Amino acid sequence: MDATLSESEELLLETAKRIGTDLACESVAEYDHYDDAEAWQSLAQTGLLGLRFPESAGGGGGTTLDEAIVVEALAYHTVPVPYLGGAAFVGEMLLAANAPDETLSRVARGELRCALGLGGDLMSVWDASREVGGS
Repeated sequence: MDATLSESEELLLETAKRIGTDLACESVAEYDHYDDAEAWQSLAQTGLLGLRFPESAGGGGGTTLDEAIVVEALAYHTVPVPYLGGAAFVGEMLLAANAPDETLSRVARGELRCALGLGGDLMSVWDASREVGGS
């Protein structure tokens, strides 16, 4: 098994690291007043929110490994955005549910933010959903 990254994966890693460095807080005190909306838009503009979505939905058609590379780079820099739960997991759930391209496109552009809610047993998806803060 070859565990080395391809050239495109290395490029994605470097890009994600650079973005992680740019979005990271310089001190613990900065986390108290961090506005993740600007960071979220930065992730959207670089195509990272829709990384796994098909190109027809404004995504990058990436792989699970691509997503893992971004998750690791953002976590390494302790970027205070909900990327894993708000983009990676939600994106996979939307893809599995055959969400329309328009919905995927809005998520990829950072216009629609979603979260995955688990039931009390922590094994099932919460059966009620609502949109918070507008459309």
